[in-house]
Amino acid sequence: MSPEGYIRFYFERQDNHGASSVTLVDSTGRTFAKKCAKCGKKRRSFNAVGDPICSSHRCRTDDAPTPWPYVDAFVLRGVVQSSMRPDHFERKIGSFMDIARELHRFVEEWGPRAKVFIAHSHFYSREAIVNAAPWPDFKYTDWHVRQTIKDARAEWAKRLNRIGIDTDT
Repeated sequence: MSPEGYIRFYFERQDNHGASSVTLVDSTGRTFAKKCAKCGKKRRSFNAVGDPICSSHRCRTDDAPTPWPYVDAFVLRGVVQSSMRPDHFERKIGSFMDIARELHRFVEEWGPRAKVFIAHSHFYSREAIVNAAPWPDFKYTDWHVRQTIKDARAEWAKRLNRIGIDTDT
């Protein structure tokens, strides 16, 4: 698939996974460590706010109970934990999530140039982009748009290749 094809793939599929592109997480939780990182005790408790702390009264950090180490855990919608088939939902949505993350970074870092490339990916002509450019501080001509598309396409293909997605460039 071409670099432009992956952008179209993202926008076509973002709402087809049972959730909007912003919230694909079904539930969140915490995976707690087996023991306290400071004293090694294996019992934890929770303070009044609900934060996990070491239950040992002697184990203190900065004159407060030592926080219990944990890692946030997320479950995506539709994930079946026991399935190991290669067409499993988690594998299918994995590349979608990678593309979403990279596209977000691409737009943040490249700004209007990325938006020009996204418009081009959605089959807007260079002339239409020149005439409808909503960025008043950028003066685009046909040459600028062509050069921006060329540079952004190379950058987007490089980003896709970096996350393991091959493109037909």
